[in-house]
Amino acid sequence: MTICAAAGAVALMTVSIAAAAPAPRRAVGAMPRVGSPTTTFRVRFRAPDRTGKVGGQERFYVVSATGPGGEHCVAQVTRSAGASRAHARVNLRAGRQGWCAGRFHGSVTEQERPACPFREVCPDYVILVRTVGRFSFRVAGQSSAADRR
Repeated sequence: MTICAAAGAVALMTVSIAAAAPAPRRAVGAMPRVGSPTTTFRVRFRAPDRTGKVGGQERFYVVSATGPGGEHCVAQVTRSAGASRAHARVNLRAGRQGWCAGRFHGSVTEQERPACPFREVCPDYVILVRTVGRFSFRVAGQSSAADRR
């Protein structure tokens, strides 16, 4: 009887600890989730590492999103995020570009390239360190020439 009670107490503690653990937070988010062709969308994320020169490399974050194509509207956007400290919140705006209507899927990646002194020959390559996270947003309606003026 004592063994059964002890086993039940351990099982109860395990369930209680698992239930008390906080829900995982989204690493990357886009706001608003739905917009128009002229909406300014914001992408937010928490930088895992600091940017800038780290050893012999220059570290930076790239935010990119791709959606359906169309004539006279934007179907793809890529932006480099500014300098940040490790664990800092990073906000990037992309907007009022005459988005194509439809769902856009994007990602935030941490990348590195060689940090070379000014006027010295430098290898031309980029290393994808990691994907920080993914996001999506939807553009409702149709873009028109009037929206882009």
